[in-house]
Amino acid sequence: MNKLFWRIRIPTRCALVLLFGFLPEAAGQPSEGGDQQECRAGFDVGSSGIRLGSNSGEADNAESRPINYLADLNENNDEFEVTTIDKTVGWFQVLRAETELPSDCKTVAGGFSAWRRAVQDGDPGEVADVLADIHHRTGVPLYVIPLEEEGKYGYRAAQAALDEQLTTQAIWDIGGGSMQIAQEDAAWGSALGQREWRRLFCATIKHDPRPDCAPNPVGDEALGSATEVLAGYVEAARDTLGVRFTVTAISPPIVRTMHPILKCSTRGHITGGSVDETGFDREALAQAIDRLAPSNDEGIRQILDDCDEVGSDFISTAVTDMLLVHAFMEGLAIDRLEVAVVKINNVAGLIADDHAFAWAKEYDCYLERLREQGVSAYRSDPATCPN
Repeated sequence: MNKLFWRIRIPTRCALVLLFGFLPEAAGQPSEGGDQQECRAGFDVGSSGIRLGSNSGEADNAESRPINYLADLNENNDEFEVTTIDKTVGWFQVLRAETELPSDCKTVAGGFSAWRRAVQDGDPGEVADVLADIHHRTGVPLYVIPLEEEGKYGYRAAQAALDEQLTTQAIWDIGGGSMQIAQEDAAWGSALGQREWRRLFCATIKHDPRPDCAPNPVGDEALGSATEVLAGYVEAARDTLGVRFTVTAISPPIVRTMHPILKCSTRGHITGGSVDETGFDREALAQAIDRLAPSNDEGIRQILDDCDEVGSDFISTAVTDMLLVHAFMEGLAIDRLEVAVVKINNVAGLIADDHAFAWAKEYDCYLERLREQGVSAYRSDPATCPN
């Protein structure tokens, strides 16, 4: 057994008894096929935090608790530190207690962008040991969810939240560590979340290896350079999703920063393209990039000084986000992007995923397949596991 597993397991189990005063009972095993009337709960373990929801109505209001998994991976050669795993176990316990889940509630967890990176760029065996330790200490099986599955979770969540307001064929979600474009029956995703794309942009275009480098000013040639760097990703998305479909953007970088910037820019600064309250087209986006490309962070703030509706959280990555979106719009022949203000997470999709609850009965088998098959282990059939 590797050293990381032992380093995590022995001292922290004792520490958590002292810290929380208890260790949770192991979650009960669900019946095959998943009775939707039974109590189900799911932990969404993303790139920057954890939230818990259940099918009793908590999923829509699940509150995230912060853990910066991506920063941990960046600092530790794509491995999770002991303290990060301790925090994960601790938040699992605290959130379960706060949500007051019944003791027999079937509970699973999904690890998303940071966890995929730990498997793909790190050591799958190390990750399997960490997951085994979390399961031993909390009773919760945590799976590394493939990007395509996460995209489907997102589409279902947006569909439920927006109902008739979702009029497009697909949704577009840019997170911190991953990006998904998902249709009802197909989804494509990549580790091109806001932080990861910034790191790639810095390394390939700014020639700065630091993941938190200052991408602004992006420069006059950035539009062409970004399109070239992203060409392989765009081709993969096109192979999965096709072209010329309609899309609604639901993520804050587009909805709360990019769209308001474009609306402000139309006030005398953009002479072509279309921007309105419900979306924008590719031509307007290209003109906004041209306008902002020569400026650093402070220069962009000055340009947008009269734009009260523009949030400041994403100013440092606003233009690189625009470059990312433009490259995919162009490559997928998407002329216009709709926007929708909606808060969604992966909890609802995870709870509805019978496959996750079937794997809970064969979790040791899942961990062995994770060691051998990596992230794709989740897609395999638990019914084929040996008795």
